[in-house]
Amino acid sequence: MKRLSLFPHEWLLLRIAEQRQKKYIELGKEEEFGKSAENKILLSEIRTMFDEEDRLRKKLKKAGVYTEMVMGSGKNDAKGNPSPGSKRTTSSLSSSSSSSSMTTATTSSLDPECKQCLLCKQHCYLSYMTCFCSGQEKVVCLHHIRYLCACKPSNKALFIRPIKRDFMNANLAETRG
Repeated sequence: MKRLSLFPHEWLLLRIAEQRQKKYIELGKEEEFGKSAENKILLSEIRTMFDEEDRLRKKLKKAGVYTEMVMGSGKNDAKGNPSPGSKRTTSSLSSSSSSSSMTTATTSSLDPECKQCLLCKQHCYLSYMTCFCSGQEKVVCLHHIRYLCACKPSNKALFIRPIKRDFMNANLAETRG
C-alpha cells in the first residue's frame, strides 16, 4: 500500500536538529552538540540532504535555468505560482556550498507546508521547479525537471526556501570525512 507522507522529510530532519541544538544551548553544552553518536548520524543525513540539493541546483544552472524565486516572498499568486513580472534573473543560482547564501529563516519559523511534485508526489520543501507558460500550474521536484514542459530553460523558475544553515555549519563541517 502506497501512502503519501504527512510532512516533508527535510523539514523533519532540520526540525529535530534545531530542537536538539536548542537543548544543548540551554544546558550550556553547545560545543558538544556534534559529538554524540545520535547527533553525528543526524548531521550526516542533513549534510547528504544539502549536498544533493546543491548538486541538483548546479545541474539546473548548467541546463540554463537562471531564474530563482524565494518561496513565500509575496511575489506569487494565491496558488503559489509566480506572478507576472515577479521573476528575478540571477547570474547564478544559489549553489549553497557556501552556507551563508541562505540565511533568512530558521526551520522553526517555517511551516512544513509545501507543494508536491507532479510525478513522484514528494514534498518539495527545499525547492521546486515551475514554468511561466500560460496556464502552467505544474510543480516538479529537482529530480523531475525534464518532465515539466517543453519550454526553454529561460522560461522556468526555481523556487527556493531560505534555510539558515549557519546554525549547524561547524557541526556539519565535522561530519565531512
